[in-house]
Amino acid sequence: MAIKVLRAFPTDHYKILHVEPFSHINAIKKQYKALALVLHPDKAGSPIPAAEDAFKRVADSFRFLSDRSRKRDYDTSRPAVETFWTACLTCRLLHEFDRRYIGYRLVCPNCRKSFRAVEVPSDGNGVEDSDFYDFDNDRTEKCFANGQIWAIYDDDDGMPRHYGLIDEVMSSSPFRVKMCWLDALVDGDESLLLWEKSGRHISFGRFKIGRKVEMDSVNLFSHIVESEKAAKELFRIYPKKGSVWALYGEMNYGREQRSYDIAVFLTSYSEKVEGYKTIFKRTQIGPHAVRWLEKDDIMLFSHQIPARKLAETDGLNLPGDCWELDPASLPADLLQIVR
Repeated sequence: MAIKVLRAFPTDHYKILHVEPFSHINAIKKQYKALALVLHPDKAGSPIPAAEDAFKRVADSFRFLSDRSRKRDYDTSRPAVETFWTACLTCRLLHEFDRRYIGYRLVCPNCRKSFRAVEVPSDGNGVEDSDFYDFDNDRTEKCFANGQIWAIYDDDDGMPRHYGLIDEVMSSSPFRVKMCWLDALVDGDESLLLWEKSGRHISFGRFKIGRKVEMDSVNLFSHIVESEKAAKELFRIYPKKGSVWALYGEMNYGREQRSYDIAVFLTSYSEKVEGYKTIFKRTQIGPHAVRWLEKDDIMLFSHQIPARKLAETDGLNLPGDCWELDPASLPADLLQIVR
């Protein structure tokens, strides 16, 4: 085991830890503990040649991948290499990986299920199509401009929880931009600090400019985010009236499989319309349709969902107050057609 660790290239952190590329932090922690029992000088049952050096390298890789921002940059900002497209057999999403991983078992960044990476055509659509509106038209290469803030898909479960400020559009074809990550400003708030340390994300509030990176995949971006500039390197991001958000369902913060409530901000909760994949309607009308949210409820919010309110003039014969939601920002269970 120690020799295998030391043979890995020092910056190939996944290989050093013997985990699949793009693994979730929980899998990384579990594997680190297993390796520590074998390699740590104080825990190993009998001396293993080169174990001390191997353990130091394992510990360094674990510290690196445990840093959420460094792991995020490591996964998304690798040097340009020859890549291929593959599809997760569970959630059907397409993913782009380094060609050296063809035939390997990888972890899907969206559903976190393991699958064998088989090359598929890149012109297919890995996300479920919406019922009417094509949300992909709002995130093509030509949509990007300097100074925009974009929501970026999380490698945790594929929902758009990260934010990035476009510093420079270097090229539209091929796509390449310089971007600064936006990091939540918690100002010593203990509950928010604990929330961040648990691996969760803060979806709105004040955000400061963080590390600058170069991005070459347009598929990582979800939608443009409305914001207010509070200072030179500080932005406010808050839900706007009529915007649609996913709220964490009750008692699921620590579950592997998350559930969500869908809310139209300052109006009501929503539920699926029968016979459609991406059409939602208000669950109630009147005073019971509104839920008041306090400052401490910030942690209920998972992510904003790009949405389009359907008008009666669309001639779709739908109930009143319906919205079509972007399927790329909905978990697979909410895309099932209700009969």
